[in-house]
Amino acid sequence: MQAWPDGGRVDAWSQLEVVVREAGMKVLVGAQITCDEQDDDRDWRLVLQLLQILGRQHVMGSIDNACKHHSSSLFLPLQLATQQNHYSLQISGSSKPSAGIAIGNEMELLQFKANISQDCIQRMWHGGYFLRKLSERAADLDALDGFGDVPLTSVFGGYILSGSPFVDTPGAMVQTFFKEAIKKFGTRWVFTINVYPYFAPNNALDPGTTDQCSASLETDWCFKKGCNLPDTVALMRKKTTMLVGRDSTLWVGETGWSSPQASTLTGAMTGCPDFSSQNSLKNYYKNFLRWTLDISDDVDGPDHVFYFTARDSGNFGVGEHFGLIADWLGVAMVEILYIPKCTEDRFVIFEGCKTRTFKPNFLSG
Repeated sequence: MQAWPDGGRVDAWSQLEVVVREAGMKVLVGAQITCDEQDDDRDWRLVLQLLQILGRQHVMGSIDNACKHHSSSLFLPLQLATQQNHYSLQISGSSKPSAGIAIGNEMELLQFKANISQDCIQRMWHGGYFLRKLSERAADLDALDGFGDVPLTSVFGGYILSGSPFVDTPGAMVQTFFKEAIKKFGTRWVFTINVYPYFAPNNALDPGTTDQCSASLETDWCFKKGCNLPDTVALMRKKTTMLVGRDSTLWVGETGWSSPQASTLTGAMTGCPDFSSQNSLKNYYKNFLRWTLDISDDVDGPDHVFYFTARDSGNFGVGEHFGLIADWLGVAMVEILYIPKCTEDRFVIFEGCKTRTFKPNFLSG
């Protein structure tokens, strides 16, 4: 499904520009990497056009000192110009450079996709296509006035953690890719991982039950040492340290919870009604907002985290229900996504300083 087809792109981008400028947002912009080089290059040309419309001041690269821990931001996800758009909310945990341009999304999983040839996989990794496109995109940004300092990343999933330190097989040469990216871009390179306790393979039903999962929910909902997401982030941080030391930047590109049940959920949790309930989504989001981004005494937490997502939407025609807003009500996006720049209260994301800010019904009380 195309979010901005040729006939509607100009109007859509004009509205997006208004939202971003009026709300003072900064964005993380993503670009696709596929087996189709011609389509990838077309997508990138559109991304460059959008970047120039939004302006460098609205593409994240640093955090004002006064807003060191909280910032107003918008994530325009991967394959920006051709796929259904989502809007994610960011919490910042450091003064390191923050989000900029993401090239490719969960490329380590491409090998498992239907209708993807082995020739494509070989060209992507061993043939160097992925790394070449990253370098080309960086060169284009360097040539674009004001964009030469924008941080670069690629978003990966938890599968990359199965290697030592990262997976490096013929179907997913992630460790090799990281080493080359770091060699070329240095501290401009950012590690990004998506973490979804909702899909954790170790989630299990309570012993002796066929439809209860309180123990799994307890470890999935919490945000302290011993809980699913913080422990995954700690593992990612330890692995990046093995490559570049402790000075690397780490983002959580996505985390969230689905209600009703995601069509892609498999395993025992499909039999637990509580797992994908609205109450579970509510608890996960509230605990996320209370999280200080600390994970343990000996490992630094993530520098930035994006919550997925502001509203329900679709992905290639499949409905997704990770949104805090169940239905798109046709109101101006700025009324829903406005986030004050500086605040001590993370709940301001949906309770905000402006009366026009929207608050989902399930967050009341």
